[in-house]
Amino acid sequence: MDWELILSRTGKLGTRRMLFLGLALARDLLGAMLPSQISQQIESSPEIIALSRQVRSGLFRSETSLLGDYRWRISI
Repeated sequence: MDWELILSRTGKLGTRRMLFLGLALARDLLGAMLPSQISQQIESSPEIIALSRQVRSGLFRSETSLLGDYRWRISI
């Protein structure tokens, strides 16, 4: 993968936080291997760490909340 291009494009589009969240989840839940540079950027972001924990904690809960869904979309 061309990580420089990916980071450049997500930076321009304002979607880097979504990228890092997805990569953090893939790494933590599925064991995806990431370049050390990408892992370091994820680990240095308190927002990404908090969002990842929030997603992981809610993955297997059966109850859903419309207000919770709304807050989640705002946080991304």
